Amino acid sequence: MLAENKSRLTVSLTNNQIENLNKFARETGMTKSSVIALALRQMQGFPA
Repeated sequence: MLAENKSRLTVSLTNNQIENLNKFARETGMTKSSVIALALRQMQGFPA
């Protein structure tokens, strides 16, 4: 991914969602921010 202007965002997640996010990030070697950005792109119909 190319460098982009980025902003910080605070979100509230359930404990289960946090566990799933942490597990997925750990297993794929991605950062949690990257996992969330990828999920948003996929939801919007943009290529990963």
